[in-house]
Amino acid sequence: MDFGIWDDLALLMKDKYLGPLEPQGDIVYQDESCKVLTGKRGTFVVLGDSVLWILQLSGVELNSVIYTMSRAKDKRKAFADLAVEYALIKNVAFLGDLKR
Repeated sequence: MDFGIWDDLALLMKDKYLGPLEPQGDIVYQDESCKVLTGKRGTFVVLGDSVLWILQLSGVELNSVIYTMSRAKDKRKAFADLAVEYALIKNVAFLGDLKR
């Protein structure tokens, strides 16, 4: 299992890795380096070639994710923090690489 730049999260995410992911949904936030999509399959946070898939977010939690990514100076750190938060607290996060 290769997480690329997210190797430090591999132990937390090892049972949640699904392989290549295809983010689907409506774009609710986008800037030059990341985007947040939400739809029937959950919420996707995309940063470069990495994607965080979070299931079952409430409206307040979705707003928190959008706020975190929009205000972050270090998008990589914000992305990793979200992955850890949702993997440990909600146990609903999946980390993978985008299909090419």
